[in-house]
Amino acid sequence: MVPSARFLVLVLLVGVACSPAAPAAPGPAAGPTGAPAEEIAEAITLGYPVSLPSLDPHPVVAQTGAFAFDPIYDQLVRYDRTGKLVPWLATAWRAVDRTTWEFTLREGVKFSNGEPFDASVAKWNFDRFMAPETRAIERPTFATVERVEASSPTVLRVVTRTDDPLLVRRFNLLRMIPPKHFEQVGAGAFQGLGAVGTGPYKVVDYVAGDRVVFEGWDGSWRGKGKTRRITLRFTPDRTTLAAGVRTGDLDGAFDLMADQIIALRQAGFNVTEGIFPGAWYMEFNTVASPPLRDRRVRLALNYAIDREGIAKTLFRGLVTPAWQMASPNATGYQKDLPPYPYDPAKAKDLLAEAGYAGGFKLKAGLTAGGRTFSEAVAGMWKELGVELELQLLDFAVFVEKSNAGPIDDILVSRSTDGDVRDVDAAYQFVGNAANRPAARISWQNDQFVQLYQQQRSETDPARREALLKQLVRLVYDEAPVAPVYYPLIAWVTSSKLKDVSAAPDTSLDLQAIYRLK
Repeated sequence: MVPSARFLVLVLLVGVACSPAAPAAPGPAAGPTGAPAEEIAEAITLGYPVSLPSLDPHPVVAQTGAFAFDPIYDQLVRYDRTGKLVPWLATAWRAVDRTTWEFTLREGVKFSNGEPFDASVAKWNFDRFMAPETRAIERPTFATVERVEASSPTVLRVVTRTDDPLLVRRFNLLRMIPPKHFEQVGAGAFQGLGAVGTGPYKVVDYVAGDRVVFEGWDGSWRGKGKTRRITLRFTPDRTTLAAGVRTGDLDGAFDLMADQIIALRQAGFNVTEGIFPGAWYMEFNTVASPPLRDRRVRLALNYAIDREGIAKTLFRGLVTPAWQMASPNATGYQKDLPPYPYDPAKAKDLLAEAGYAGGFKLKAGLTAGGRTFSEAVAGMWKELGVELELQLLDFAVFVEKSNAGPIDDILVSRSTDGDVRDVDAAYQFVGNAANRPAARISWQNDQFVQLYQQQRSETDPARREALLKQLVRLVYDEAPVAPVYYPLIAWVTSSKLKDVSAAPDTSLDLQAIYRLK
């Protein structure tokens, strides 16, 4: 499992997409009430099993960097810890007409280097995010936007090409950086110590693949964090992470192995857990792989995966089986869709019917986070005569290769509905849904594209829900992907660490967290 998203129910779609405005943002949370200030430690250290290749928030996958980005950067809107969309750098928004939105921006906001934030800065950030040379992985999220204008220092106008019921939610994805500072230090420096935002913490130390260290500063509009200095330590060896928690070298660690979580819980450490908003899945390259072009083969491979067994055996019951790309709390999730049955006999019959009774060979590209379950799936498919060769890649290499095109026959990845809490986000990387580059398309289906584009412009919640239901069912029936499980969001922390709550994007509220001495 790896950290890379956030939840929402259908009523929020009505409230956000159709309401003329949103209320002003609540102020930053009050300080801890259970301990005097002198009993609060000045520093905490948290461990992660994956590194962050850059502190530049625009090219990096949002969920991957959320744990480090939230204390530094701010968005126009953000989800709180209950999953509710709240005003942030924007204090209100309204629909001028069906394709025009206006955001009213918070006044007096400054970046930690003193540079002011206003609508022209927000426009510059959007333009940079969308520029091809930025190589923002989630650039398709804003495919409906025609242009962004700074109507005044406090008003940002967004014009879309078509109706977009998720437009406001999408701006949770775009974190703001200071243009003048960025242009002065350059893109390379901004990936590390040059990173600057409007959040309550600034970067004082950064070593790619090893650590990032934050310290609070006094001028953030959000107010001060409760802990003065926070270190995020990147350690790929989960055994080292677990040992660090046990010895006190770490105040907490994310994404430990199931056995480690259980053992530390029994030893008295706290465990904060939840379901990640997206599934680990296998994406089938139906364009380039002859066997995978056949729907019967794809269904056979799905039927040959024992999802319940993987959840109970490999992950000790700490994960949830999945057969959809979106998580159960996402708008559009289909509760009446039955699981793919674990039926090896039926799988063998389908392969024989498709002319592959003797089996075949496949290659899969993946990162360390997908290795455990992929090895289990490979063993299950071997019983069908299907040999799966796993190509383990460094995360940065994996991202580069997956951007260039499908990796071999299968890409092992993780979907997400976190940024908009919606089926739209989870399914945007299926096939050619969101005008993806031709080299990246692994499945072509005109009906799927039509449904996907229709739901993106449908503002009536009931009609949009019906379109999403058809879309999810079509992918389920055609099986261009094999969802396997929803990862566990788990933090194991010292009992002295307080105000710990893991959001569905795997991040902690580092402004609120603190440790008793």
